[in-house]
Amino acid sequence: MLILKSPDEENIVINLDSVYADTTATLFGKKVAGKVLIGIPSQWISEALNFNCRLIILVASSGSLAGNEPREKERFTTYVDSAPVHLINLKTLGYLNYNLDHKVGPENFRPNVVVDG
Repeated sequence: MLILKSPDEENIVINLDSVYADTTATLFGKKVAGKVLIGIPSQWISEALNFNCRLIILVASSGSLAGNEPREKERFTTYVDSAPVHLINLKTLGYLNYNLDHKVGPENFRPNVVVDG
C-alpha cells in the first residue's frame, strides 16, 4: 500500500496490486523496465506536480538494467542511482532524534520523498 499526500490534492491510498501495465522509461539515457499504475495514481501525481507524468513502480518481474558505460556492462541494477531522489524515512528520523539533544525534522534534510513506516 502506498499513500500519496499533497497540500493541494486529496490524499489517496494506492493498493500496489492495482491495475498496471508493462512499460519502459528512460532515466538519464538508460532504459528501465517497470509497471505503470494505470488511471487514478498517475492522474493524481500529474495533478499534484502540475506536470504530465506516470507513476511507475518496480516489481519482481520488471527485470534489471545494464549500465551504458563499458565498465558497467556486466553490472546489473534496477533503479539504483538512476534518478536524483532524496528519500527520508520518518522512523529513521525518530531514531536519530532519540539520540540528539536538538531535534530535527524532515525539512532539515530537504527530501523530495518522505516515507512513514
